[in-house]
Amino acid sequence: MIEALLNGQRRTVMHLETLATRVDQLTGEMVKFSRNQIQLRSDVGDIRGEIGELRADVDRRFEAIDRRFDAILARLDESDAAADKNADDIRKMRIELTSQYNDILNALQSGHQAKLDIDEINARLDELERRAGLK
Repeated sequence: MIEALLNGQRRTVMHLETLATRVDQLTGEMVKFSRNQIQLRSDVGDIRGEIGELRADVDRRFEAIDRRFDAILARLDESDAAADKNADDIRKMRIELTSQYNDILNALQSGHQAKLDIDEINARLDELERRAGLK
């Protein structure tokens, strides 16, 4: 009976040694897991930092692009205003040119009418001189 008790205790000790070995293995694995988890958290923190830097860089670039687009739009507005002003100036010049053209036509017509009047007066004068016998 004592022998059976001793055999039982030996088996218990062997099981305890096996259990202790497994606990040591599990402890080692837990330490590895803990180190990996710490490294993973560190890597995640680094990634978050890099994402934050990337986001800030993208925001800066978008702001720069927005400023450039605003400058381009301002230049386009200036060009549009200049084109409108030039179109108005061209319309005014066309109106003035048409007015001057009409004035020239009126002057030519008046000149032609004056020539016709002179020719008629000369013809009458010649007729009067002929009648008066001066010619």
